[in-house]
Amino acid sequence: MAVRIDPQAVREAVADQLGEARKLLCDLVAIPSPSGFEADAMKFVEQAFAPLADVRRAEMTNALKEDPEYQDFLANLDYTGRYNLVATYRPDGGWRRRPAARGRSLLLNAHVDTVPPSEGQPAPYLPEVRDGAVFGRGACDAKGQVATAWLALATLRRLKVELAGELSVHLVAEEELGGNGTLALLRGECGECVLPTRGGVDPSPSGRGSPEGTGEGDPSPSGRGRPEGPGEGASARGLP
Repeated sequence: MAVRIDPQAVREAVADQLGEARKLLCDLVAIPSPSGFEADAMKFVEQAFAPLADVRRAEMTNALKEDPEYQDFLANLDYTGRYNLVATYRPDGGWRRRPAARGRSLLLNAHVDTVPPSEGQPAPYLPEVRDGAVFGRGACDAKGQVATAWLALATLRRLKVELAGELSVHLVAEEELGGNGTLALLRGECGECVLPTRGGVDPSPSGRGSPEGTGEGDPSPSGRGRPEGPGEGASARGLP
């Protein structure tokens, strides 16, 4: 059975909670989380999603380094005590498991780590709101997507939407070093990556299995080399 949701009700719920989502993003940007050092940011995200979903930790171990798909861009990383998060939506205060056959499920994936600040970037962890957009290290890649996923779950819960299947959000560490966080969590499964497309969702998991090709352009990470200044990047305006 199709789930019917009033689009106008969704727009109103998003508008009502947009300020809270923007504050969440600013607070998250203010927490430094370069790849391999995401612990404080992961704890913050865990607490933020807990009122909206069943949140569990998926522990990482050093056995990940033996995986043939592991990307060893930074030597001597230790995975002891590190973890990803899995947040499964519950429409009310008491999540009840539904049979998987009731409907299709959806998995979203976003990462909490960032690349280091650019050389000469002033106050990278001091978020700034300009014309409705948040600027700061990781705002675009990909803490804005974490806040967007939070806003989606908050909207579903406010409207008490009963989904036919499960909606889960994977909040992962160490994407910037080749997607090792997602590799540890999924091991071959696919999710929908919440990337800063303009009004859409990218169905490729962390770039794995994406079409290959050549082209010209700026090789710097998103958020660098923008007209607004070195090292800055804006979250999608309005967190659509």
